[in-house]
Amino acid sequence: ILSCRVYGQQHAARSIFFALYALQHRGQESAGICTSHMHQFHLVREMGLVSQVFTEAHIDSLKGRLGIGHTRYSTAGGYTRTNAQPFLIETDLGRIAVAHNGQVSGVLRLLGCPPKERAWRSDTAKILPFAVQCAL
Repeated sequence: ILSCRVYGQQHAARSIFFALYALQHRGQESAGICTSHMHQFHLVREMGLVSQVFTEAHIDSLKGRLGIGHTRYSTAGGYTRTNAQPFLIETDLGRIAVAHNGQVSGVLRLLGCPPKERAWRSDTAKILPFAVQCAL
């Protein structure tokens, strides 16, 4: 059973909300949904249960046919809003949203040097810039 999903349909946010609600037992610290519509990203992520994080207004604001959602139970990084996923970052290739479950083994070794100071403390956020750089 996974705690993140990717959906592509008319109003992805509503389907993602219900999927996260069904999977919420896998991660009860935070929840987030990121959607894409007309080359724009829309993101809502907060601490709390799925039913506490998303209001009907949030779901309506998350426009788009494509989306990704995540519920989190921290295994690395700690219990903070900055670790709530999905992450949305700017890259040389454009914006990207990503969610990941678990830990990335040897993340600091993979980076080859101490990472720049970042607000995010999760393995996913630390490794994402490295992965984007490898794609360039």
